[in-house]
Amino acid sequence: MSWYNHISTINDAVYLRWHRSGNHSITASLIYRSIYMISWITHFFYLYFITTVSRPIPEQYVWWWGFAFLTKWGEIICVLYSIFSFLSVLNSYINDNGLCTEKQRNNYKKFQWVETVSTSFLTTGTALAIGITGLYIFVLGDSRKQWKYYGTYRDIYWHQMNTYLSVIDLLLVSNSVGISSLITLQTVSVVYGFVNWLTWLGTGILLYPIISWEGEKLKSTLVLFGFMTFVGIPVLYFLVLGLAKLRDRIYTQFCTSQGDSEEAVGLK
Repeated sequence: MSWYNHISTINDAVYLRWHRSGNHSITASLIYRSIYMISWITHFFYLYFITTVSRPIPEQYVWWWGFAFLTKWGEIICVLYSIFSFLSVLNSYINDNGLCTEKQRNNYKKFQWVETVSTSFLTTGTALAIGITGLYIFVLGDSRKQWKYYGTYRDIYWHQMNTYLSVIDLLLVSNSVGISSLITLQTVSVVYGFVNWLTWLGTGILLYPIISWEGEKLKSTLVLFGFMTFVGIPVLYFLVLGLAKLRDRIYTQFCTSQGDSEEAVGLK
């Protein structure tokens, strides 16, 4: 097994990890995925649409303002992951329980790309959640206390609970972690840097006090985005990779039968 990948071949992405070997329940996974998806979607709409406040005039004329903040990027990916993971399990549940015709069952493999996308979103969303929390606390520092929502439920959910939920989910499920997710994460970083610049260009608003696209701070801003893309993102990826490997190491130690090998969960 490559050191930069973790491909689990037993108890795959549609199942929860913590079942005794040979006792994997697709029903339990479907219930969990349903609750997880409903939670993410409900919070997303509640915090971004139902309780959102009117935007200042300059922002009303920039259609991409909704993508101006890195926090929303992370949450959108987590919401998409919750949806794709649910669809992946639902597809498997329908197939395993004979709720489809033979012809439909033969087409089952056509939808396995949903499971692949789900796995990629899991790694990307978890890494971004951890990174956003770290940036918010350690990079913004005391300046974050000037935010009008500081200390509210909105603040705690966006900058702490997202990370808790994502990491706990990573430890509960069976998804693999692939190096392609690192490329996805770096792409998100580059695109977000462009959107951040575009927002300043269109509105004149600097979204974060440590970032400026003109004057003396321009060089430090470019260095920050470069460091985040080529150093910070790989660190986050390998942190998620390490958590997945630890999860399966514990699983093989306590939950597999004597005949199961470490190779079956990608540890060799």
